[in-house]
Amino acid sequence: MTFEKIGIAIVWIIIVAVVVTLLGSQHWISYYRIAYNGVVAKATVVQLQPENHNLVAYKYEISGHNFQGLFGSSPPNPPFSQLKIGQEVVIYYDPQHPENSLLGYPKPIFKDETLGVVIGGVIFPTLILLLMQYGRRDLFQFRRSDKTKRNPTN
Repeated sequence: MTFEKIGIAIVWIIIVAVVVTLLGSQHWISYYRIAYNGVVAKATVVQLQPENHNLVAYKYEISGHNFQGLFGSSPPNPPFSQLKIGQEVVIYYDPQHPENSLLGYPKPIFKDETLGVVIGGVIFPTLILLLMQYGRRDLFQFRRSDKTKRNPTN
């Protein structure tokens, strides 16, 4: 293996680590906590947002404290089209951080989030390196050949 290939591999690993960290820091850790330590509770729908990816705003009370959440409806709750304001829904929340909750069973939500982080963390860095390795070279070759076609004296 050449030094160039080792360098590309190291850059790819660094980019993967950065992208996975950035993507995962958005929601992954709280979804993990809820999926594996979550507590089930009831919440009340306070707003339906069809213009915002069919998100559902809901409120709930834990140990005398009021919280609000915003998430898409997932089982065991009815689909968005069947929800009504004031309707009771099932949520799961993180007992250490009760302000973090999910509207529905948390394990499938966590699985989907993990899949997105992994795919984004592998595909995005791979595309960046491909563009760095091949795209730039091809782009410059195209520009040079384009100039020589327009001005054959060079």
